[in-house]
Amino acid sequence: MQCDFRKVSACFHETFDCVASSGNSLAYVPNGDVVQTLHEMDRLVSPGGYLYLDTRNWDKILREHQRFYLYNPVFRGEDRINLMQVWDYPDDGTIIFNLLYTFERDGKIFQKEIFEERYHPIPSTLIFDAIQNMGYEDIEIYPCPAVAKERPLEELAWYAVLAHKK
Repeated sequence: MQCDFRKVSACFHETFDCVASSGNSLAYVPNGDVVQTLHEMDRLVSPGGYLYLDTRNWDKILREHQRFYLYNPVFRGEDRINLMQVWDYPDDGTIIFNLLYTFERDGKIFQKEIFEERYHPIPSTLIFDAIQNMGYEDIEIYPCPAVAKERPLEELAWYAVLAHKK
């Protein structure tokens, strides 16, 4: 089934013990629609259930304003796969992630791939205020992935939120 994230409650007629948004998907929604989207998710959470989301730490990203991200190569058989990300910060407030892959064999590039992802950086206060205003309790913040070292929120590159519905 496929539906608009901002109207997800129209696609389901039951409630669930946990409703989740993972993989930074909430950042595809413009900030003006984030609260509506969280309310749509809330409509699907059973009383006593949980709302879960994970997202990049957009506050940290905007504060640091890093542009280039270089990663160690990955080796698959005889092939070397290289990844570099270049982040653009347009004036409209979005961030564009340009993912540049090269594939090498015998020291020569035989394939290039470029992907572009546009995100709407979400201030953490927007998320936490909305969840609190919907009446959620025991709002917990975890590093994401779960194996990441626990740190204060402002230091996390990515975090998860788990909130309990009354």
